[in-house]
Amino acid sequence: MTTHTEKHISGCLVQKMVATLILLAFLGLTGCASNKIIAPPISETATDIHYSGKFVWFDLFTTNITAASNFYHALFGWNFKNTSEANPDVKTVFQHGKPIANMIYREDKSKSSQWLSYMSVPDIDCAIATTQNNNGSVYKKAKEFPDRGKVAIILDPQKAAVALLTSSSGDPQDDIFIPNRWLGCELWTTDVDMAVSFYQKIAGYEVNLVDVHEKVQYRMLSKDDKRRAGVVSIPWSDITPEWIPYITVEDVRKTTVKAQELGGKILISPDMSVKEGQIAIISDPTGAVFGIQQLENN
Repeated sequence: MTTHTEKHISGCLVQKMVATLILLAFLGLTGCASNKIIAPPISETATDIHYSGKFVWFDLFTTNITAASNFYHALFGWNFKNTSEANPDVKTVFQHGKPIANMIYREDKSKSSQWLSYMSVPDIDCAIATTQNNNGSVYKKAKEFPDRGKVAIILDPQKAAVALLTSSSGDPQDDIFIPNRWLGCELWTTDVDMAVSFYQKIAGYEVNLVDVHEKVQYRMLSKDDKRRAGVVSIPWSDITPEWIPYITVEDVRKTTVKAQELGGKILISPDMSVKEGQIAIISDPTGAVFGIQQLENN
């Protein structure tokens, strides 16, 4: 799964990376004028299977849809389509014709753009009860979305936000990793042990210790022998807990260079001392942070 390297990030970029700004934008899933729901099914083919702990969807709340669309199209070949004439501020993101995310306009320019990651749970009401019984909190109560299922937003004990989803159509089956598509998520946290214990209770993860660096702790979270996420300790005092989504790429260094040319900012560059230089963390031109990792078979 993903790892990270111990490099200092400038204060300005750190603030963009760690601000917990996604929560108020949750209402962006509904059309502003018509209140029509903009949420395609998680799985195009109904599976009726829920892979607990798998990250199955991502939403980008952005202050500039045009700038973000141009960046991700040029970097990853993603395409974008308005899913409702009543709400042009919401677009569905496609990669090779497959819907993989939503892009939602954030009108408040005082807030940075940010990705929100969705974790699959088989029973969202049970997951919410578990959250409340283990020092977490519910920011947005569970709500039913046509074609999508039941969604809620929670905060873990360190206040990192994540969306929980019980899909009405089931989750997409595990595929081989495809370039320029989602790999998974990594949680940066101030208390690895507490975070791991919390998410074990939520998703039933198995946990493995990974030797990353002498100054950080890293845990791999798996379920049924499938790697689902990573948890890493934050080595800097000015960073608060945050879930960071990762995208697979064929060449991490070329992608990093191209991202910078397109107006992105490189927060963590590829470093041979970590994962053989196969990962990087980037901020898009509107401030949303994501990671990239080179496919292991390259």
